[in-house]
Amino acid sequence: MKKKHLPTELTRNQVKRLKGYGLTHVQVAAVLQIPLDVLREHYRHELEVGLAEMIGAVAKNGIIKPALKGNVLAAMFYLKTQAKWRERDDADAVPVVNIYSASIRENQTIEQFLANHQPKSVEINPAFEERAMIEIAKPYVEKAFSEEGYEEEE
Repeated sequence: MKKKHLPTELTRNQVKRLKGYGLTHVQVAAVLQIPLDVLREHYRHELEVGLAEMIGAVAKNGIIKPALKGNVLAAMFYLKTQAKWRERDDADAVPVVNIYSASIRENQTIEQFLANHQPKSVEINPAFEERAMIEIAKPYVEKAFSEEGYEEEE
């Protein structure tokens, strides 16, 4: 008569850990020296969560914690893989200043052009959005400060 396998807390943790290391069910059963069907019967939960828990631990300790502590490479990796951030090169760039459907004529100042033309549409690449917003708002902010009599702080 075969000895019946009884799972313990130690063997449950061992199965979880081995699955987290990437071992197959067959390999885990071999380490525990039990048949594959016994492994699946008694350790179903551990087999299902072992890898996920290990991935979570590696992400937390190897990526998240270092990123939050200022590790730029860890932060970049996390943002690229989880927040869908990506690097752009100049070929992907959408011009920020091409917002008019007309061209500046020779001998025409930018001020003259702007006085006679309104933007038709604005397409801003997200990579340039902050800079574009600053450039668009700059004249209005400067005008507001000059009209209100504000002085720059030194």
